[in-house]
Parts: sequence; C-alpha cells; structure tokens
Amino acid sequence: MIVKLNPVEMKILKILRDWYPVTVEELREELRMREDTLERSLKSMAVKGVLSLEPLSDKTYVRLLMSDVSVAPKGKRPKTGDDPGDFYDALVYQ
Repeated sequence: MIVKLNPVEMKILKILRDWYPVTVEELREELRMREDTLERSLKSMAVKGVLSLEPLSDKTYVRLLMSDVSVAPKGKRPKTGDDPGDFYDALVYQ
C-alpha cells in the first residue's frame, strides 16, 4: 500500500517512530504548531491508516499503526518504466 505524506505528516511520522507513547498535546508542543493544523494532519494520517487516535478522559494518544514504515530518500524520482521499487519523495510503503 502506498501512502503519500506532506512535510508536516513526515515530521509527525518521525516523532512517532522515536517517541511513544505521545499525546496530541505533546506533539503540538514539539512541532510548535497550531492545534487546528495538527488536528487536520493527524486526521489525514488516520484516514490513510498510518496512525490512530486513542482518546482517553483527559488526553488523546497517537499510535503508529504501520510498524514497518519506510520513507523514500529525498530527491529520488522514478522515470517511466523504472523498477517498481523506485518511488517519489514522501511516499510511505507498508
């Protein structure tokens, strides 16, 4: 499955790989972003199946669902007919 991530989503993915458990509030503080911007990115990633949001009574935790996520190297762009192993920037393979 191929999932395309924007730069903000890539930053979120990097944090989730290194830091677990993490709450939405901790992510917001770490990324220094507005609450609505982060919420939009998290919902987008949840719809794509990359993560899930787990609301508790006082906090919402973010859980990475794709344990074997790999990210394309920057600048790598396939040409027509290239090996299917080639991929675009910011694509995630499961």
